[in-house]
Amino acid sequence: MKDTLIRIGIVAAVLVVGVVAAMAIIRARPEAVQTPPDDSGVLVEVAAVERLPRRIDVEAQGTVVPAQRVVVQPQVSGRIATVMPNLAPGTILREGDLIFAIEDADFKLAVARATAAVSEAVAQLELEQGRGRVAEREWELFQDELDAEQMEASLALREPQLRSRLSALQTARANLARARLDLDRTVVRSPFNAVVLAESIEVGQTVTPQSQAVTLAGTDAFWVRAAVRTDELEQLRVPGLHGDTAGSRALVRLDPESDSVLPGRIVKLLGDLDPAGRMARVLVEVEDPLGLARGIPVAAGRGLLLLDSYVDLLLEGAEVRDLFELPREWLREGGYLWIVSDERLEVRPVGVAWRFEDSLLIEGGLADGEVVVTGGLATPVDGMKVRRAGDGPVRVVSEFLSAVGRWDVGAWGVGAGLAGESGATGEDGQ
Repeated sequence: MKDTLIRIGIVAAVLVVGVVAAMAIIRARPEAVQTPPDDSGVLVEVAAVERLPRRIDVEAQGTVVPAQRVVVQPQVSGRIATVMPNLAPGTILREGDLIFAIEDADFKLAVARATAAVSEAVAQLELEQGRGRVAEREWELFQDELDAEQMEASLALREPQLRSRLSALQTARANLARARLDLDRTVVRSPFNAVVLAESIEVGQTVTPQSQAVTLAGTDAFWVRAAVRTDELEQLRVPGLHGDTAGSRALVRLDPESDSVLPGRIVKLLGDLDPAGRMARVLVEVEDPLGLARGIPVAAGRGLLLLDSYVDLLLEGAEVRDLFELPREWLREGGYLWIVSDERLEVRPVGVAWRFEDSLLIEGGLADGEVVVTGGLATPVDGMKVRRAGDGPVRVVSEFLSAVGRWDVGAWGVGAGLAGESGATGEDGQ
């Protein structure tokens, strides 16, 4: 019994010590400090926008074709006596250069015969004129004795004979002119500054007016047949389509890996669509495509625009407008931008004026200096609180656009840097 009481006393003592210790620990614990939830906003990356003069230049691709192309055929038949030295495809000809000549002996004889025929017709006319003067004197002397019903005055005065001689003289002179013309045609010259595309003549060869001797393409200008979308035509100046106006200027890139470009201008709209891509086609004229007029060698940095080349073009837009340019990825689905206003997110619809491959132009819905969210939002909610990442000045939108331009269009003046500065193209335009 005594042992039991001892054990109960020990347990009770342990419990008392435990309770006292627990109460001491509870009294010694620090008080929890309640802090309000973080309301500083979601961290986002932003950029400031600016309205600038911009023109909607259109990029296109095209094929170089001749502006002038002719198949030279002789106008007389004969054997070729002379051919231009080194005549071959690629030979450059100036207007008036000799291409080939046909043996002219027979044609000179024809001129001599025709000249003699003219002399004979002149002599016969002079004789007939003398006879007419004699007949006129006789008519004056004997007209009272002649029966007027049996003799007409025109016959008595030999007027029909005189007209016949005059007609014979005119025919002889026409034959002489034709003989001289045929003699001139034995020499075939280049009708304009040209490059030889094909030739099929040799000395001693007999040719006829049906013979296709030489194929020439004019070198004063080439055309680039460029394909553009039908909606892009409204951004350009096209003669005929937009009245009597000069066509939009153009830059033609000779090599995608080079900065060498040639200036051109739209001259006309073709009346059909490209059968492959169902796109409209315009002709861009490039003057002096081979650099011959100014004698500029290729070594001086001027490229050659060769026929059948596939080239890139930049076509100058018709007008300059004040627009905002932004990277394409900033525009959200449905045509919205995320705007930061008073540290709150605003999901705002905007008016897209044009879409390029890498950027787009905004016409309405923005104001100068407004801040656009460029990224950092997974689940945006209109009105949610946001804050800008970083402590430095707000970056401007131009820093997000490509700094290396594909086109040097500085000479086009205000607003010319649109496609060049942003690397944008019109291939994916709206």
